[in-house]
Amino acid sequence: MASCLVGRRPAQRLYAAPLDGGAGHWTTLAHGRRSTDPGDLDARRLHGTTHIEAAGPCGVVLLARQHRNGAATKVTLPKATQKVYLIGGRGA
Repeated sequence: MASCLVGRRPAQRLYAAPLDGGAGHWTTLAHGRRSTDPGDLDARRLHGTTHIEAAGPCGVVLLARQHRNGAATKVTLPKATQKVYLIGGRGA
């Protein structure tokens, strides 16, 4: 994963760059000018839905769900505090 500059501004999106030198692709979509998401930190795809670890205001890290149009909405987790991180795992 890479976060890139678009012009002089940091991109809100993540780019997947394969280690084998193959063609890369954008993992997350642009959220739009009115988005409150200042940047995507990590992303995971689960059952066709992209879940984003997103930077929030004042150092907050939150979990968001990305919609097909690029919009991202916060996922509320019970008892979560100021920072929610995506952590990989396998199995049930």
